[in-house]
Amino acid sequence: MEPLHFSVDLPAPRDRVWEALTTAAGLSSWLCLRARVELEIGGAYELFWDADESHPELDSTLGCSVLSVDAPRLLEFTWRGSEAVADVMNVPGEPQTQVKVELRPTLDGTRLELTHSGWSDGPGWDRARAWFERAWGGALQALGAQLAK
Repeated sequence: MEPLHFSVDLPAPRDRVWEALTTAAGLSSWLCLRARVELEIGGAYELFWDADESHPELDSTLGCSVLSVDAPRLLEFTWRGSEAVADVMNVPGEPQTQVKVELRPTLDGTRLELTHSGWSDGPGWDRARAWFERAWGGALQALGAQLAK
């Protein structure tokens, strides 16, 4: 199945966008309630949306990790599905999808290119991909709004 691609121009310098993508404070300002990020190959890239910290496996990317990092230009990490698509994307033994984020300076800020790949085939995967197409669109709008403050 084809990867999802997004491109958005953000009203902030690349270092500020990088911070929003790679720090717990930055991520919790626009995407999740809390995060654990270790910017090294194999380090954690875990985001949590559930306020109940006693069950971190619920509605999170628990177990996801950094695949590649070249600050402040490139970040790649594995990605799990949210509760809405966990039945397809979070099955033990199934490969995780991957997210690649590239940042390029522009005259007015930063261009963010996001590619979400690794989709399998089948009706459940079609549903998961469609869910993420909407979710990433909304998330990137929220990032732009946060950076515009």
